[in-house]
Amino acid sequence: MGRTEVKDLLRRGWSWLLRWRARLSSRPNGLVVVYHALDERHGDPRAELVAPHGRLQFRGQLEHLARWYEPVAPSRVQAATARRRRGGRIPVAVTLDDDLRSHVDIAAPELRRAGVPAAFFLTGSTLDGPREFWWGPVQRASDRGLLEGSGGADLAGRLGLEWAPLPEEQPLRTFARSFEQAPPERRDAARVALLEEIGADAREQGLRAEHVAELSGDRLEVGFHTLRHDRMDRLDDDGVRVAVSDGRDAIVAAARSPVVTFSYPHGGVDERAARAVRDAGFTAAFTSRDEPVRPDADPMLLGRFYPTYESVVQFEIELARAAMK
Repeated sequence: MGRTEVKDLLRRGWSWLLRWRARLSSRPNGLVVVYHALDERHGDPRAELVAPHGRLQFRGQLEHLARWYEPVAPSRVQAATARRRRGGRIPVAVTLDDDLRSHVDIAAPELRRAGVPAAFFLTGSTLDGPREFWWGPVQRASDRGLLEGSGGADLAGRLGLEWAPLPEEQPLRTFARSFEQAPPERRDAARVALLEEIGADAREQGLRAEHVAELSGDRLEVGFHTLRHDRMDRLDDDGVRVAVSDGRDAIVAAARSPVVTFSYPHGGVDERAARAVRDAGFTAAFTSRDEPVRPDADPMLLGRFYPTYESVVQFEIELARAAMK
């Protein structure tokens, strides 16, 4: 047996020990996994803002959850966590954010194949036709080399955005952060200007009403992700109230079912946002905080875990560590 085989065997053994250590813990913890883009290919998170998980990788992770964990609907993950006893399977919920066609083409079929429930958090911004959010043209600008050298600073200046790179930060990340942190009106204007400069994506964007209906039912549920996808912790009070309601009825109509769960865009949440989501009647809301679900957690502030782009063994190691936090 070669060194690589020995190393792989040891990692498998380590992942097995971590999984059972987590299950034998008396901590009543559950986990929520969040995905975004999926594709037939395997993405590169070092070079892509929204790197896709490949279909086969996604399938392998779902099969692992179905075999070793207790897959539950996101709307029920906190209750399942409270019921778990020492040695029992750890409840895990799967969520997917944004209005992506791969959710219909890849995610829903693979979830049904594995028998794993999930929630799709949608904005509804493409129900009537294509619309591209800012991260699409930002990625294309990077892919075309427009951010290399001083190009990123020059482009940000033309768009009226700040350019403030962090130490050793890639230009793509700096440019994306300049969009994310800009006030909504400035960001919208910058997106339109960037699209005029580099052109729109030729592929059909988003999900129409008939696609949304395919993501509801048969253990799948639809949640709300706000129509405009603004960071709620950077909106004023009126903006927060509008964000939790504007577009929700259209999602309900398209899904043909109640929409009672919520995902904060970019994970941005503060007390005002959590209160507005609760007042709007949502029963559970999910952040981007890397922390397990506990029975006594605020249901409006449930954490989520970003799955690895590496092997299923690494996926298991990270899941077990997340459950023991």
